[in-house]
Amino acid sequence: MEVKPGQIVLIRSYNFSARLIHIGMFIRYLLRFRKPQRVYNHAAIGLSGNKISEALAHGIEYRDINCYQNKRCEILIYEFPFSVQQLYIIDKDTKLYEGVKYQFINFIQFIPEIFLGIWLGRKKLKADDQLYCTEYVGLLINRATYQEHFKKHWRVSPIQLKDWCEKYCKKVAEYKV
Repeated sequence: MEVKPGQIVLIRSYNFSARLIHIGMFIRYLLRFRKPQRVYNHAAIGLSGNKISEALAHGIEYRDINCYQNKRCEILIYEFPFSVQQLYIIDKDTKLYEGVKYQFINFIQFIPEIFLGIWLGRKKLKADDQLYCTEYVGLLINRATYQEHFKKHWRVSPIQLKDWCEKYCKKVAEYKV
């Protein structure tokens, strides 16, 4: 597998927490009278050297994209037309957020969001000291594009990130491993 700087990586895996996300997003589709789609429960952003930056259970870190090679998952890679300056901002910001803790409470915070459309979690700058994966990628996109795409990055769900990719990006790769 190959990933380039600024590419958005969406991953569909099948462990317990991934399945909870699949179920929650399926319910969200139904409650919003949308046709359910395949949910990609994890997100990362590409860096140079085939590396990705992602929010994992032990915090935000860099890894090689090929760490997913022997795991049962599906991967979509999208490319947004970031400028050289925007790619620089993404690279700089991934270093700034490296080691930030994962936001485990998001599983609970998304329950009222799924059923009622109400966000009870942290907002704005208070949301940036702990991040979950799609929130992190939304934050990086926002910082690079001067808040142009995700007005509330702290609420970016797997559905919203995939919908955004489908609308604004070009799909460049699809893997089933």
